[in-house]
Amino acid sequence: MANKEIIWSLRAQNELKDILDFFTQRNGNPNYSLKILSEVEDLATTLSKSEFIGRLTSNRITRVIPMEDYLIFYEFNKNRIEIISFWDNRQSPKKDLFSSRITLFTYQSLYFLLLIMRKLETFT
Repeated sequence: MANKEIIWSLRAQNELKDILDFFTQRNGNPNYSLKILSEVEDLATTLSKSEFIGRLTSNRITRVIPMEDYLIFYEFNKNRIEIISFWDNRQSPKKDLFSSRITLFTYQSLYFLLLIMRKLETFT
């Protein structure tokens, strides 16, 4: 069976970005955020190969995968998997899920740093 394409909803992208930005600002460096991003990428790779690894939720369509302090909610069809939410279990349920902040380190820049770090590892 071929790997399915992973698609991130805008909501899930924003949730992940907010989590990565929070830890980058709090810690004063992107190291922990890069660790989270790396774990998410590894899980997404596994998910693309086996879409049934998540537990079915009560709506019988959405599945969820626990990842330390986070829950990854996703749905799939025969061609692709869509990650619909990246939920931090430590946040308030009343939090506005669509709020965004402008920060120094965005999701894209953290991803770029992760790629560079991986390239450097191959040369050592």
